[in-house]
Amino acid sequence: MENQQGEGYGYMNIDYEIVTNEKQWFTLKINVSEIAASSNTYYMFYHIDKRTGKIVEFKELFRDDTYKEVMETEIKKQMNEQMQADENIKYWTDENQAGEEFVSVSENQSFYWERNGDIVIVFDKYEVGPGAMGTPKFVIAKEKINDILKEAYKGLEFETSQTEVQNEPPIEEQN
Repeated sequence: MENQQGEGYGYMNIDYEIVTNEKQWFTLKINVSEIAASSNTYYMFYHIDKRTGKIVEFKELFRDDTYKEVMETEIKKQMNEQMQADENIKYWTDENQAGEEFVSVSENQSFYWERNGDIVIVFDKYEVGPGAMGTPKFVIAKEKINDILKEAYKGLEFETSQTEVQNEPPIEEQN
């Protein structure tokens, strides 16, 4: 870390991974780490439906807004199961009075597809729990979402294993 003109110490690292590069779908994950007095990590996912050439946001995968209730119910269930299994795991749920309340998934929620068709919901650090929880991920089985997906996304084919590639060195910016 470097002091920039008396502004304090800071460090930012940005890199990327190609999460999915298949015949029908492409997902790029941008990883951002910021360090000042403490650290923060967050991800940005960009999805391209190769059949249409369009960028797809989370809400566009589903027929209507019922996806929010399905996702929130399953995520809260997984959070509570994890907290019951390990006392060191803490999430902000409506049943946990220790912190803020988990509110909802957003229309542009971070996600990616597993090879088997399950969807993985990704939260940023501090978004659904204390920083010690890092960037939590929750896998939602395709069977739980198949009825609410738009027809165009029910049959996505992922022929090869998901690839994580770093093609270029990370971009480093210092404050």
